[in-house]
Amino acid sequence: MAASDTKERLLLATGVPFASILEMKEDFGCGRFCAVLDCCYAGLGSVDVKGSADERLKAFAQGKGVFFLGAANATAVAREDVDLAHGVLTAAIVDGLKSGLADVDNDGRITGPDLFSWCRDFATKRGSQRPIQVNRVEEDDLVIAFSPRRLMAPAMEAGAKN
Repeated sequence: MAASDTKERLLLATGVPFASILEMKEDFGCGRFCAVLDCCYAGLGSVDVKGSADERLKAFAQGKGVFFLGAANATAVAREDVDLAHGVLTAAIVDGLKSGLADVDNDGRITGPDLFSWCRDFATKRGSQRPIQVNRVEEDDLVIAFSPRRLMAPAMEAGAKN
């Protein structure tokens, strides 16, 4: 992971390997984790998420895992869009969470796969990049948010009855 002040010649001192972030997740006892990278070559981080067969089996047995959403694959650039005032992936996430439309299966939960599906369609309509996902979450999908449309529905129904 590089920041705006990361120096290529001082990469170890000014950047953080994505694998180290995943190790910290384990050190802090975080069972489930979501990583979103809206940057060029985001797919390079997905290699660290995949892990070995033993790690995947351990995640399955313990109900743990990582959901990774990246703006582009390991060889592609991410796009900024002046009209959206963000990177395309960030704009898709903000729009999908704020409107609730990222709840693609309309079950009231915006899961990692829901968010990826929404972001992929959002980016495709703009003819820009193709987001990627790696979903290594076992048991139930990682819930990113609850749909505001679904949360407001019971309140609106109660108001209609009164």
